[in-house]
Amino acid sequence: MTLNAANEKVAVPRGIGGRPHQTEPLGTILALLGGVRFEAPVYIHRGLTSYESALSSPYVYLPLDAVRQREFLRDGDIADLAAALAPAPLRFAKPVDAANRPLSEQAAAKNLAATSDTYRREDAADRLTITTDDDSPAEWLIKQLATE
Repeated sequence: MTLNAANEKVAVPRGIGGRPHQTEPLGTILALLGGVRFEAPVYIHRGLTSYESALSSPYVYLPLDAVRQREFLRDGDIADLAAALAPAPLRFAKPVDAANRPLSEQAAAKNLAATSDTYRREDAADRLTITTDDDSPAEWLIKQLATE
């Protein structure tokens, strides 16, 4: 998946050539749902941290099928779904906003505040990681499975 630059101008109407790249949130949601269902560790790479962030601009860079799937999160957002995973290990690596631009750890943490609060209440704050590092998902997952 190609990211848009953090400072890229994304005010481009649909149907215009050279449009910015879309974010793909369905992988994030599927991974979180699988993790909740099977109580398993989840590693999310370049995942959307908030559908609400799509409302910060009149230009939406979500695939139409992702907008339709948003209905199942009617009472919350990605942070609420991620919170349901607690206390299982969860790692958001290189998170993105709804314009498919990289987020800082601070911005991603703000979007995922409900998740962080739940992990703290579950005494599992050390099992939630939000990072801009590009590490090895396989190594992280093997380490998490070995400690369970």
